Amino acid sequence: MKLIDIDMGSTLKESEYHNDIDVNKFKKLIDEASIIEYEMQLEELEIEKQKLEGFKKSSDALKKLIMRYDGKYSSWRELLAKMRSDLYKVEINEEKRVKEKELANKLAEAEKKIEEMKEEKQREKEKCMEDKINELTMKLDRLSIVSRTGPRRPPKCFG
Repeated sequence: MKLIDIDMGSTLKESEYHNDIDVNKFKKLIDEASIIEYEMQLEELEIEKQKLEGFKKSSDALKKLIMRYDGKYSSWRELLAKMRSDLYKVEINEEKRVKEKELANKLAEAEKKIEEMKEEKQREKEKCMEDKINELTMKLDRLSIVSRTGPRRPPKCFG
């Protein structure tokens, strides 16, 4: 998007049809549009700069690879075969690391679940023990009342 820089102020002042337009506001809008255009160009240049830096990094990495394998192999085919096998080994090692991490995470989750289940079982056991204690306490209270007062007898009117 390219804006054309035109000094429209004088034409607008002379024009009878545009007396109600504020010339200063129009000039300000043109200035703002120019600033926006320059900012967009700067962003595009920044993107291009990042792309070039990425190419430079990859070319540096390729140079390092060539330096690493240079002189060890008699043909490019051997060199490429060795590079492929090394890359394959790296990929396999990376896959192993990823799988190990996944397994470690699964193991940690399983251990957490086991801990939670143990805690839940312990809480249930404690609750059950409390209920039994309360039940036995109530029975003991009833027995102590019965032993003090004697067994309950039905009223004589029923018998």
